[in-house]
Amino acid sequence: MKDFTLFRALFNEERDSYVVEEYGEMSGEPAVEYTFTSIQDDEDDLITAMLAKWVLDEEGETVVERVPFGEYPTEAAFNDAVAAIRQEAQQYAINENLDAFLAVVDIVKQWAVVAQLLDEEVLWAEGLFEDGPEDAYTLREMAYDTRLHDHVERPTDECWRLHAARVVDPAREALGWAVFLVYYPELTSESEQEQIEQADYARILDVDHCVNELDARYAIDQLYGYMENERMEDPELAYEDDTMVLELISEGKRQDGDYLPDWRELHEDELLAFLNGSIPVVIERKDWYPREDSLSAFARKTQMSTHWEDQLRSSLMTQYGVQEPFEEDSPWNRIDLDL
Repeated sequence: MKDFTLFRALFNEERDSYVVEEYGEMSGEPAVEYTFTSIQDDEDDLITAMLAKWVLDEEGETVVERVPFGEYPTEAAFNDAVAAIRQEAQQYAINENLDAFLAVVDIVKQWAVVAQLLDEEVLWAEGLFEDGPEDAYTLREMAYDTRLHDHVERPTDECWRLHAARVVDPAREALGWAVFLVYYPELTSESEQEQIEQADYARILDVDHCVNELDARYAIDQLYGYMENERMEDPELAYEDDTMVLELISEGKRQDGDYLPDWRELHEDELLAFLNGSIPVVIERKDWYPREDSLSAFARKTQMSTHWEDQLRSSLMTQYGVQEPFEEDSPWNRIDLDL
């Protein structure tokens, strides 16, 4: 599940607000939304400018947390201040490669400290707000130098794919299926599929170990989703090369803390045999760590009925084009003969 610290607020031009889309809507209204707002003091007629977090609770009631950052004599002066903050934040976000609304929050904090409406300590913390669902703008101690970014620029333009392959031990006894990263050092992300298919050299790394082909292909789907979504948001991993991130995932699957990524080089016929599945990959039993969160384990954990587990498995097998052979003495092997 995506870490709440990666939940962004995106500008909604129609509402003139910043909406955290991950929290969804209730009756057409955003569940979490940030806006500039103001309140006029009847005693001195000054307008207090605030950045507000609006939250719809489970009953649909609105809960608001307001953080003041300045006082102004007129509504026009308040509007000018908001425009100035947005303009400054826009340039700040570009210069620092910072999330657009996080840049707004940073500048609001600076203005609030200058106006003596917030203590200076808030400048050394991440975020600003303390109430409601947590997101990237929740007040917390600054834990890392990296922060929620606006765009991603990586050092290397890489061409890679994920591939499922049968695995055996050195005695040729079946272990299961593994997910492999196939990296083509001589190609780039712009390479055409025909170029990839004609490549005569690649490096491979086993990233995940699974009990069967279905689990492996499901794991591939999950990995692609992570690389294209959650990983892109993560300030620590977004700037790393794809191969480096998948190396880290490979290491994390092992129980041995001394594991080093075991890259293998494949050329021509050997590469072709690996990709078409004609020859299984050999891995030592001591290096085989099949994942515990298989589909079967998920079914047991959720107390899924056998019927629904079969339906789920059948649906996924169709989706991934997987055919699991029956045991030699299974009556299902005779079903066509008996008809």
